[in-house]
Amino acid sequence: CGYLGDLQTWVAGDFAPNPNQSLTQDNPSFNYGAGFLFGAYLLERYGVDFLTTLVDEPADGVAGVESALASEGYTESFGELLADWALANFLDAPTVVGGTWGYEQFVVPSMGHITRTVPTSIATMTASPHAARYFVFELSVGAGSSLELDITSDAWANLGIRYAVYPAGDRSGATVGSFVMTAASDVLTIGNVGGADDRVVLVMTELGGVSSASFEIVASHP
Repeated sequence: CGYLGDLQTWVAGDFAPNPNQSLTQDNPSFNYGAGFLFGAYLLERYGVDFLTTLVDEPADGVAGVESALASEGYTESFGELLADWALANFLDAPTVVGGTWGYEQFVVPSMGHITRTVPTSIATMTASPHAARYFVFELSVGAGSSLELDITSDAWANLGIRYAVYPAGDRSGATVGSFVMTAASDVLTIGNVGGADDRVVLVMTELGGVSSASFEIVASHP
């Protein structure tokens, strides 16, 4: 049908350089790059039968996805799926344990991200509704160290947080994790970093779909 052309036209040309664009924005502002990747992710993660169920589902949008997931016996919510998808877009490493962190059928262009050397502080950033921001922290500590991320956000209840630890230039060996904030100010501590594993990507995804989420992150080694 020609949809694969969206990989170059929309993913590489528009969405990947600026992934802070809503997946669920109505036309005419809908981003076809985001839509292409999300559809491909659903197909690779759940298979053709799930996609058939989704197409047959009467409900639209988020409700339709969640109804299709329930019909096929899956327990994850749309928010959990959205946060996983955001990390998969960055890593594009389907060989990582779980097989849900990348794409087998094509290579995803590098997602736009902010890079900082630890220790550092990051000014307040904002994620659009149902969109993600990416932060890559460069580490220069020995193996077995820890990374401490102080996260502050009034929209903490609507943030989906994923992270991955990996060697620079080799995301196929990433170790993946998730974090749920329990208050407007919380601390994520990631252990066993440093040495060869000298990169950590933090993915902040807005899950509410209505309002943008602002947050501040301070990174240090405890």
